Amino acid sequence: MFIPTIIYMDYEIAIRNAAKHVWPYVQTGGCLFHLGSNFKKHLQIWGLMQSYRTDPEFAQTARMLLAVAYVPLDRIEEALAFLKNRLAQEFQPIVAWLEDNYVG
Repeated sequence: MFIPTIIYMDYEIAIRNAAKHVWPYVQTGGCLFHLGSNFKKHLQIWGLMQSYRTDPEFAQTARMLLAVAYVPLDRIEEALAFLKNRLAQEFQPIVAWLEDNYVG
């Protein structure tokens, strides 16, 4: 029987929970490539991709949200709250999406 010790996957909570359900003792790690791809997809959905491509300040702020992936797990909620209170209104759907799908 195949029993992995570590799995690298998308950061989404649902897939992590599924892996933990099947293999309770597996260690999971996230894939920044998939997070970035999904992030850009959602920028497109919310009509923010043009700003991301043409406005360096907007792009830098957006990448700050992606950088939350590097924050220690016990401080992610604190980091998102810090950013959320300082970001322009146009970033709020992205923050909500990150919270709902990646932070839980």
